[in-house]
Amino acid sequence: FLLLVFFFRTIDNGSLIDMLLKIASYTYGPLLGIFGFGILTNRSVKPWLVPIVSILAPFFCYLLQSQWAPYFGDYKFGLELLIINGGLVFFTMLLFSNKQVNVIDGRA
Repeated sequence: FLLLVFFFRTIDNGSLIDMLLKIASYTYGPLLGIFGFGILTNRSVKPWLVPIVSILAPFFCYLLQSQWAPYFGDYKFGLELLIINGGLVFFTMLLFSNKQVNVIDGRA
């Protein structure tokens, strides 16, 4: 762990905690979106869609963060990337989901 701290100190001028939280916002955002979708909805998605959306959402958030300045000036995204990333996964899965059919009586 100590070597990791020294490595980050040599390559980054900012805070190590800020950088770790930024990395966590990219990795935990899709997990938050998948968890919210599973808990809050009773819908089903195709199994192949989940990894694709979970991989593409952080790339979209990175593009949003890197291309944001020409449109809105000096504002920089921070930890709200976690919410944006999770919401993007949640609503994309909601968009491509189907109502779950009850197996016993065949009703939706």
